[in-house]
Amino acid sequence: DRDVTGVQTCALPIYVLVFGVRGTGKRAAEIAGGLKKRKVLWNPAGEWEFRIMTHCDVDREGVERALEMVREVVG
Repeated sequence: DRDVTGVQTCALPIYVLVFGVRGTGKRAAEIAGGLKKRKVLWNPAGEWEFRIMTHCDVDREGVERALEMVREVVG
């Protein structure tokens, strides 16, 4: 039984992605700093990892723009 008294859940289209960036040669904090300057907010989940999510107001075009900024930052 997964119900918790007093806690109500709702189904939202939120997607979580966990990935490593060691292959870029840049630590997650460095990448996060470069993205923040571009108004993309990613928080590292470790020295070389990210755990990011999109929310219901982020469409495919928004994801593509964010990926282009990642390409700029990691070079």
